[in-house]
Amino acid sequence: MPLKPLTWPGKKHFNDRARLGYELLYKSYEAENDFVNAYRYHRRFDALTDSLINLDNLNYIARLRLQFENDRIKRENELLRKNIELEKSKKEKTVNHGGIWFAGFAFGYTFSHTN
Repeated sequence: MPLKPLTWPGKKHFNDRARLGYELLYKSYEAENDFVNAYRYHRRFDALTDSLINLDNLNYIARLRLQFENDRIKRENELLRKNIELEKSKKEKTVNHGGIWFAGFAFGYTFSHTN
């Protein structure tokens, strides 16, 4: 029967204490050659240890997923910012080229009509 870690505030501290308690009990019974109780508490110690390791691993994986998503969103936002800057730059060049073209046309028109 796998033992499940407890789920309330301060649970990590309590689960660590429970694990330590099971460890001390199985070692004490083992030292007294009471192998039935030693085995019983060793199984509880192992089960709680495994559950805590699994819980730690699940938390670690959840943190990695959140970090991955956060990094992905940051990269997407940076790409969008660069695309916006590129579009602004293209529009400014178009306006500037249009102004240069108009100025050249106006100068040419003025120069050709004054002679």
